[in-house]
Amino acid sequence: MTMRWELNDLVGASDIADRYGVGRAAVSNWIKRFEDFPTALTTVGGNRIYSRKQVHTWYEKQFGGRTDRLLERANELETAARKLREAAARADAQCKGPASDRDDLT
Repeated sequence: MTMRWELNDLVGASDIADRYGVGRAAVSNWIKRFEDFPTALTTVGGNRIYSRKQVHTWYEKQFGGRTDRLLERANELETAARKLREAAARADAQCKGPASDRDDLT
């Protein structure tokens, strides 16, 4: 029996990563760690191909509504990290300052 799939229903790991806002390493971890992750339909050029619908159903079952909260928290952490880098850069620039300012300290 031959299975037929619509072309727009076929996705690879990079498509899955893009869709859910994660890296390919995260998708690779899902495939390895979750026994219920959908089975690849086929392999093309060394890349496993999955059903978009099956992956979406699995994802919703695993992560459900937590996705929005996780993305929101990730954005908050990214903003905090950026502010810390900016503050560190300002502090570093103040420490270096002009040579005349440093001469007063010795």
